[in-house]
Formats: sequence, structure tokens, C-alpha cells
Amino acid sequence: IISPGLVDVHVHMNEPGRVEWEGATSGTRAAAAGGVTTVIDMPLNSVPTTTTPAILKQKIAAVRDKAMVDVGFWGGLVPANAHDPATLRKMLKCGALGFKAFLPPSGINDFPHSSEEDVAAAMPILREAGVPLLVHAEIVSDLPPVPQGANKREYATFLATRPKQFEADAIKMLLLQLKRVEDAAALVKSDPPTGWGLHIVHLGHAGMVAEIGAAKAAGLPVTCEVNAHHLTWADEDVPLGGTLYKCMPPLRDRANLEGLWEGLKNGTIDMLASDHSPASPDMKLIEMGDFMASW
Repeated sequence: IISPGLVDVHVHMNEPGRVEWEGATSGTRAAAAGGVTTVIDMPLNSVPTTTTPAILKQKIAAVRDKAMVDVGFWGGLVPANAHDPATLRKMLKCGALGFKAFLPPSGINDFPHSSEEDVAAAMPILREAGVPLLVHAEIVSDLPPVPQGANKREYATFLATRPKQFEADAIKMLLLQLKRVEDAAALVKSDPPTGWGLHIVHLGHAGMVAEIGAAKAAGLPVTCEVNAHHLTWADEDVPLGGTLYKCMPPLRDRANLEGLWEGLKNGTIDMLASDHSPASPDMKLIEMGDFMASW
């Protein structure tokens, strides 16, 4: 098969600092083997996470001589820099292609999650710069308690703690903030710069496809991606103790999977990305099979 090289905008190579999870050499070799000739690396799970100009320079230097394909870098948007235009602009000058934020806890201590206020502060800065804001769109409110005696080896036990409402609340908030930014810009007749927009990573809630489509129809600069695992497996496919299937947002029911496929086919979902994010096997607790404790 001969085809153009693929571009994967959502990859975690973990270099520097966590190369035992993978690293740029094996990550880019794997990409090349699969026909992917460009990857854009996320600001975590490297150590330290990529949230300052100096750390971005460090990451570029660590990857430069190891990459087997073209590599770009997203900067990390966190509460410490979201309100700091100078830092964000310096990171762009150093090579960041845009910024990634987490609305839920990221699981990495030095990459705290962003609030609605952080997103609202950063959006006008990134709009002016003409670069995208990528967001892990789940707002974790009160976590539903795990029922006493629930089997933590059953996928349904974990899934019940990650309801669709987390994604719905996050996406609605993000679209509201995006509309506010665009409405303010319209008052001064400022068209959206090329490159600017909100990008929702790994959409997992098919019920939000229509909401995103309506925002696009209204002229808002929003895009989204879906990952292959959300198009391949449903909750019913996850075996007892199968912690390798645990991801965030989680795999949901078959109807949700089909809805994501429909969103991709009708063009509301803009692209397929991998969210390639390896971790060491011991972190997945494969033998124990505990969904609540595994990475």
C-alpha cells in the first residue's frame, strides 16, 4: 500500500523523564512502522511537564536526535501560566504549536487541571496568537461512590464512576467560553485568525456530537477528534479484570460507539488521533485486574 504519510496530533512519548514508559526512539519508530510520518507530542507525561519556555527547550533537545519522524510539540496550559500572556507567547516562540489543558485531574502532580477561569483567561491570548487550545473535556464533579462490595474487577464498577455528564458539562462550558471570546472579537470586527480554535481531544460522548455540530454551524471555530479505541471497543467487550481497556474518557456502550462513528462519517468529528500513551505494565495491575486502582 502506498499512501501519504499520516499525521497524529495526539501522542505522549514521555521524554524526558519517563523513558521507561517509552521514549522518543521507540515512539517514533512505532509511528514510522505504522505509516505515521508526523506526530505532535503532548506536554505530559514527560518529567517535568512542558509548561514553561525552558522546559520546552529541554524537551526539544532531548527528542531532536532520537526522532525517526517529524515531531511537533504542544505546550501545557496550567493555572500557573494560563493568566500569563508573556509566558505563553515565549513558549510559542520556542516552538509550541498550541496549548493543551486538562479540565479533570491529569494524574500527574506537576500538571494541575485548569478551571473555567483559566480557560477564559487563556482563550483571548491564544486567539490573538492564532494557535489552538486543546482540551481534555471532562469536568469531574462529585465522584459517584463505589458501592460497598462492588467487584472492582468488573468494568461496570469503574464506568459508573465516570458518567457521561462529566463530558457534557465540560463541552458545554468550553463552547460557552468560546462564544464569549468570539462575540467580544466581533464587536471590534476581528475575524478568527487562521490556526485559532478550540479543539476537543478524544471525544468519548456521542451525545455531544450534535452540540459540537451546532456550534460549527453557528460559525464557532471548534474542532474535535476521536480515538481508535473509542471506535473499536464497547463496554461489553471488556473482560473481567481487563484493565488494559481502562482509559479516560472511558469506553461506553455499543450505541455510543456507533454514534461516534456516525459523527466521524458525517464530518462533525474532524479527525482520528491515537492518544498513544504507553505506561509500564505493572501500573495497569494486569494480574490483580483492579479497575479502580490501575493506571
